[in-house]
Amino acid sequence: MNVLSTTRAAASTAILVFGLLHCVAQQSPERPVATLSWLLSYDSTRHAGANAKVLQSDPRFRALLRRSLPQPALFLPGDRSVGNAAEDFIGEKPVVLQDRYMTIDGCVRHMCPELEGFLWIDTASAHSDIIFAALVAIPNGKADAVQLQLFHLWVFSSRPTSQSFMFENSEFLPDMFLYPLQDWFDKLSGRRIASVMFVGSDGRMKPLLPSALHLSGDSGQPHEKQDVQLGEQ
Repeated sequence: MNVLSTTRAAASTAILVFGLLHCVAQQSPERPVATLSWLLSYDSTRHAGANAKVLQSDPRFRALLRRSLPQPALFLPGDRSVGNAAEDFIGEKPVVLQDRYMTIDGCVRHMCPELEGFLWIDTASAHSDIIFAALVAIPNGKADAVQLQLFHLWVFSSRPTSQSFMFENSEFLPDMFLYPLQDWFDKLSGRRIASVMFVGSDGRMKPLLPSALHLSGDSGQPHEKQDVQLGEQ
């Protein structure tokens, strides 16, 4: 009887503890976990000169890119992953926005402006959200009547492409990626995007219209930002 009583008491205690934890979980809203907060120390706007740190020299950064962006780099010859190739497309001056989002842009050495890149990282995302955009010049591509170089834009996400996104537009890229991407494109000059291809971490692809990313105009031309209402993937 003592064993039976002890077992019942233990079971009752376990049920009570589970119930209390369930209530606490319901009362406490989930908050993003800053799993990549170590990236914030590389903000080039706060650390310059002798105090500047080179992000690319941190082995955690290289491992993060290769782990998060395993898709084949279809825009380059050879057999490289996007996470591997992205290192060649970005510079050494990361910028942190709102103490959360890191962006780095640049171009491939000796291949500017034919190969340019833009990296975006949400340092507070529980899923370590990373998006890399590669701007690749179309050979012999010139816009009609204007000496603008035509480009194809590849957009690679660290998240897999869901079934609903493949066949509907029920979800899309986050605003906090789209706005810095537009600012980066606006800094460039003489570019026009002819086509866009989105690729999830699972390798599934979906073509997009440049206007869906608010990049349908020419780079270097001022324009008002659109008030878009886009949900995260």
